[in-house]
Amino acid sequence: MRRALAVAACCVLVIGATPASAHGQHLSADAQYADNGTVVIESLFTATGGFLVLHADDGGEPGAPIGHTPIEYGYETGLTVNVSDEAWQAWNGPRTVWAVLHLDDGDGEFDPADDEPAPAFGGSAKQSFAVGKRAAGPASVVASGFGSQPTNSSVTIERVALGRDGAVVVRADRDGEPGAVVGRTALAAGVHENVSVTLDRSYYRDQDSRFGLWATVAERGSPVMIDSGPVASDFTVRKAANTTETDATTATATSARSTTGTSEASTTEGPGFGLAASVLVIAGTVALALARRRRR
Repeated sequence: MRRALAVAACCVLVIGATPASAHGQHLSADAQYADNGTVVIESLFTATGGFLVLHADDGGEPGAPIGHTPIEYGYETGLTVNVSDEAWQAWNGPRTVWAVLHLDDGDGEFDPADDEPAPAFGGSAKQSFAVGKRAAGPASVVASGFGSQPTNSSVTIERVALGRDGAVVVRADRDGEPGAVVGRTALAAGVHENVSVTLDRSYYRDQDSRFGLWATVAERGSPVMIDSGPVASDFTVRKAANTTETDATTATATSARSTTGTSEASTTEGPGFGLAASVLVIAGTVALALARRRRR
């Protein structure tokens, strides 16, 4: 534990020495299916605002822009952005897409020649992931964000999209990949928010105070796969103190929302939040990684 805290403290010092514009640039996205060109970004934080831009893949790097939406300073989860009609009509099979944060030169209009990629640690804030096209409807899951989720033996999955009746399935982390099933909640086809999943009691009791999980989706009893892997989102939870276990498993379903780039979660704003969020993300990730390494 002392080693983890020491490494986290070093991360804080490194962050303090970097430019302010790079402190809060972060985004994450996972493999998914779409039926109308609407792509879901799991989470992002920007200290500058600007644009979230989808790029085609060009030899393992971001290529031509194929969709964008404006973003403001702050933290958002479940953000949606549309692939252009022209690009989506030509889509066939899973394709690699890049989500990239771009700065705004001040005119409020995206122009790839003038609005440069936003700086981040080691380069620009970007993430590649697979997007498949299917007529059966979307399949995606949003489970993670900054920090870890408190749990008293149940977890909340922020957003689940299913093209057919199925379930959100929570799995144990097995060396950085989805492992054994430890909880599931049945869902009808559609878009669902804040889905509660109760974890297996014996599994929960055997875990440390902080541990990793995966949220996956299944339709008609089978995992939804894309590019030889599951549609999935990894996240971290921590055991909440002074709570009791519950057997309740609930799911709140909502109709699909419009896809104009608005967030389905609140945006946190204010000076200094980008730095604080980045510190917490890095420190927590390092501490968890070291704890897992000691157990292996």
